[in-house]
Amino acid sequence: MLTETPNESAATLSRNRTVSAVSPAAVETGRDPGPAARHSPSEAFMATLSIFAHDLRGPLANLSLLLEGMETVAASRGVASLAEQARKSQATVQALDDLLTAMLDRTRRTGDPLGVRPQRLDLDEVIQAATGLSLPLARARDVRIRRSGARGAALLGDRGLVVQALDNLVGNAVKHAPEGTVVSVAVTALADELVIRVSNSGPALTEDDLARAFRPFTRLSTVADARRASFGLGLWIVRLIAERHGGAVRAAPRRDGSGAEFSLHLPRTT
Repeated sequence: MLTETPNESAATLSRNRTVSAVSPAAVETGRDPGPAARHSPSEAFMATLSIFAHDLRGPLANLSLLLEGMETVAASRGVASLAEQARKSQATVQALDDLLTAMLDRTRRTGDPLGVRPQRLDLDEVIQAATGLSLPLARARDVRIRRSGARGAALLGDRGLVVQALDNLVGNAVKHAPEGTVVSVAVTALADELVIRVSNSGPALTEDDLARAFRPFTRLSTVADARRASFGLGLWIVRLIAERHGGAVRAAPRRDGSGAEFSLHLPRTT
């Protein structure tokens, strides 16, 4: 249960002045000072709120779809199906609470909402958890999520952050995928790194998109839903998480020239 208030969070941040966050000035200039930069508590707190605000929107959208499904099922199929929809809704709410709790804990301990607590992770389990968060939206848009590639690989990382990064990539791919198509999540296991490629057959990325995709507050040329404002933070968050793990994220057009492919590169462990 979340009990910490904004004032308490800001006070906690004031005790740790070394914060890995991007200041408003850095956003304006397009320069990211990196994890060694020092910022005031107010700057760090605002950056934290930006991340919170962005990553709350995906789970809340999924929750809205699940609750809508509950209403439809209740009218047509009865109580048993309604209970199943309610269970899925509770799982989405729990994922949202876990995300907030983990971010607040990281900020409290290190001053960094994306501070890594490394442990050995089963990549298959992490991918399953991340793709599961996008299933309600995928079903609503008649989009399938297909997992392929290497199995049984392990990495050293923070489970919550890796799930968060993959959820952002998969969620974006689902939102931009044409209805009735497939979002691909493919894993390549190299000697020293794991590459997770997330792609769809939606609108292709322009050269300008590729050059600025991972900057904060950057909107790409493709728009998934004009009714829902986009603030251009998701890919920036993915980039920060990848860099915290000693990895990287890259964007490219798909090999067949359609859609987009984002590849998350993370160090492999045995």
